[in-house]
Amino acid sequence: MPTSPPTPCGDKRCPNLSKRRFCPKHEREYKARHPSARGVYNSRQWDELKAQVLREEPICAVSHCTELSTEADHILGVRQRPDLAFVRMNLQGMCKRHHSAKTARETFGRLSP
Repeated sequence: MPTSPPTPCGDKRCPNLSKRRFCPKHEREYKARHPSARGVYNSRQWDELKAQVLREEPICAVSHCTELSTEADHILGVRQRPDLAFVRMNLQGMCKRHHSAKTARETFGRLSP
């Protein structure tokens, strides 16, 4: 199976070629600035914190919503503030519908109900 040729590093100032998005140096820098959410959501610490949020806030945080909270929502997202990923005060309980709408607005800039 043929492999694709190296392409310029994703950092426009870098002259290096790479088979990935960035050369090794800039890949480390990118990962430091953009932590993976997988590391948060696939952890035991997250499972325990999410359970705590849902126990403490059983009703959706959106005003006038009476649905049960099924999601633990980051008020300030993990990409925006990775240092707050496991801080209880940065979390709120939300129903699936409102959490999905908020995530869509933050991710895609869409207005959702």
